[in-house]
Amino acid sequence: MAPSIPLAQIYELQSRKHVEEDIMAMLREKKERMMGIGGMGGVGKTTMAKTIMSRAREECLFDEIVMVVVSQPVYMSRIQQEMLDLLGMKEKVDTESAKADKLRTRLMNSTNSVLIILDDVWENLNLVVLGIPDPKDLKDCTILLTSRNAHVFREMNVEKTFQMINLKDEEAWSLFREKVGACADDPNLFSTAQQIVGECDGLPLALVVVGGALKDETYKAIWENSLQALKSCNPDIQGFRAEVYKLSYDLLQSDPAKLIFLMCCLFPEDHEIRISDLSLYVWGLRKFDAWGLRVLGYNLVCYLTPKPHAAFGMLEYLKTDGYDSISSLWCDQIPMVFFTRLVDLTVCNCGDIKSLFSPSIAENLVNIRQLNIFRCGEMVKVIEEKVDEVERYPFIKLEVLILKKLPKLKAFCDLRCAIELPSLRRVYIQDCPEMEGFSSGSITSPNLEDIRIDREDIYDALLGGNFLQLEILFGSD
Repeated sequence: MAPSIPLAQIYELQSRKHVEEDIMAMLREKKERMMGIGGMGGVGKTTMAKTIMSRAREECLFDEIVMVVVSQPVYMSRIQQEMLDLLGMKEKVDTESAKADKLRTRLMNSTNSVLIILDDVWENLNLVVLGIPDPKDLKDCTILLTSRNAHVFREMNVEKTFQMINLKDEEAWSLFREKVGACADDPNLFSTAQQIVGECDGLPLALVVVGGALKDETYKAIWENSLQALKSCNPDIQGFRAEVYKLSYDLLQSDPAKLIFLMCCLFPEDHEIRISDLSLYVWGLRKFDAWGLRVLGYNLVCYLTPKPHAAFGMLEYLKTDGYDSISSLWCDQIPMVFFTRLVDLTVCNCGDIKSLFSPSIAENLVNIRQLNIFRCGEMVKVIEEKVDEVERYPFIKLEVLILKKLPKLKAFCDLRCAIELPSLRRVYIQDCPEMEGFSSGSITSPNLEDIRIDREDIYDALLGGNFLQLEILFGSD
């Protein structure tokens, strides 16, 4: 999956500006119904198409704009469904022919002007089979294709093509310098940096990937090795692209990052890779114990997706089991907004964790309904004390609290502030021999119904007389 260059950067490349303006002029005139953007892989066709889409929206040139990736092999059903979704036709249909009929009817009956962008077309695409009528038969429809293969435009009768060429030397250096940082100006590295830019041959993709891989690198040997790798690669464009990606992999600084890279390679080309899927696969490979939750650290997440909160914001159930190297469940690099929808949290067999939450972290878990903590041999408190952090602490939706086999647990928390547990209904405490009390502050829990503890002697200390009308069961379940 080849990344596109950020839109802000392509605007600054003057060799691209005239192509951009020519395409926009054609769209405004609406004389050509089929247009194409050509050029070798990595030259910036997709980025240009996204730029055109953005500008067409800003200028309100079309009532509707649809952009889909075709890629290879061609999955006609997926392309049709994406187009239907973007045109507001959310109702699912099963077969390709049914989707084609639905798409064709939608376009033929529409009174809106439509721009359809088909990105990364590798071979002649039968638009009629896809469900797109001849644009000349539609009221106001323009189709824009991108392809690295010139024969595609001929075979699809594209009326006007725009060729993307490699960057000029000055632009190539400017783009590389922006990605790699000030280290490229170091006198010991400058010559090597210029040679690397030369080997990238003005391809924006190569400049961005290699520049990002060498970002802030000051060790000359790594720069020299990177240059030799580029010089020795296969001279054809596919071989060069493969070497660029291999180089970016080799320069990753950690095993977690390399594993994430390899996992991404398992997905189909142009597939939308979800962070939640990657985290699940990491977990399944049992790599979590060595890395802790930092494998999901904010920097790595941002490297993989511009909106990490969109992936982690859906997390509702989390279980950590058997990760003895984890001393803290929460990483400072991960904003707590990622966990605001968490409903059920289970922590067990995590031997180094001494406390599970700080008050500020617990305060953000507004949707937690069940909290289970088992067999954490070093845990002393569930919520650690931090002076002046909160004045009033609520677990507003917590319904079930289970604490089992915690040999060093002293208390649920040492907070002196009032604790509100308005939804708490059940509390189970078993095999916590050192537990002396629940909290130092007052507790409000008007809906508590069931408490099961295995030590009658600490009942008063645990509850402090705050809970009334309860079913009390002593002993184990």
